[in-house]
Amino acid sequence: MKKTILSKPAVIAGNYHPAGTEIAATPETIAHGYKMADRQKVRRGITRQVGDAETLLGITSDAAAYAIDQIAIDILALADSADSSYKNNRINLHEQFYGEGSWAKTVTFCQQWFDQRKTQQITLPVDIKGIESVFADVAASGTGVATVLKAAQA
Repeated sequence: MKKTILSKPAVIAGNYHPAGTEIAATPETIAHGYKMADRQKVRRGITRQVGDAETLLGITSDAAAYAIDQIAIDILALADSADSSYKNNRINLHEQFYGEGSWAKTVTFCQQWFDQRKTQQITLPVDIKGIESVFADVAASGTGVATVLKAAQA
């Protein structure tokens, strides 16, 4: 294997190598190392400009919890609605994806979820923060991450 002088930083075998380092590796390994270093640079930019992984995970969790609430509400509303081609198609697609009889089980689970949320047996951060705050956090972090990604592609 011939030695190559890195033209830019690379992460190879979990180790950071600055540009100008001479390294013995295949061209594929070096190319992958460049990608890994670029990815680390983007992640550092996200951490600096938007928030650390724990912050972003919390925001994502808040948004997912709100989305689950809304999905449960939609499923319950659909289950209680009059038959329609949309309802029949939705149930059919659900059962194709999750198996025969899965729609009824999902409706039951959604009803349990709804009842437990309503009686506060299940509480979520969105209940404390408020919907507006969750939406603002998602908008700010999403825009921040997109800005970092866009700058990295320039």
